[in-house]
Amino acid sequence: MCDTKYSHDRKVWTMMTQEDIAVQILYFKCNKITFTGGEPLDHAEFITWFRSRNPHIEINIETNGSKDIGNFVGLNRVIVTMDYKCPSSGMTDKMNKRNIPLLTEDDVLKFVVANNEDLDEVVRIVMEYKPSCHIYVSPVFGQMDLKKLADFVVSHDFLKLRMGLQIHKFIWDPSARGV
Repeated sequence: MCDTKYSHDRKVWTMMTQEDIAVQILYFKCNKITFTGGEPLDHAEFITWFRSRNPHIEINIETNGSKDIGNFVGLNRVIVTMDYKCPSSGMTDKMNKRNIPLLTEDDVLKFVVANNEDLDEVVRIVMEYKPSCHIYVSPVFGQMDLKKLADFVVSHDFLKLRMGLQIHKFIWDPSARGV
């Protein structure tokens, strides 16, 4: 189930087979797709099935970091974007830290931060695991001062961090749905 709470209230669901889902994906003739929320690795068998039938499509799997990513990292045309839940989320204990060393230079480790404790966790995890992947630090919208976060990223350039923003929240009302 998606971690976006408003999606839980949806009353109409369409049950689809793997084939139906693949047809919908292929209809758009995309050569790159992202599997994301809820937790796509809850449906790892579908991703494996889809990839085996469509090896020309690049797949990005955006995972919450709690599930084993071992079957997907290092595969041709597969990118893993793994969240690391910081202390402010209350979910740090759910993180599968064995995943971090598995991430390759094509993959992404993403920290969503709300406060100084979260920033300290970023430094601790990156220093401890020394991941070879891209590392993004993104603010919890409305909770982390953007200038402070930018200053943090610049002052920690030795960690090779990048700052990421949920740009749709700056373009449209942050509470807008379907944008």
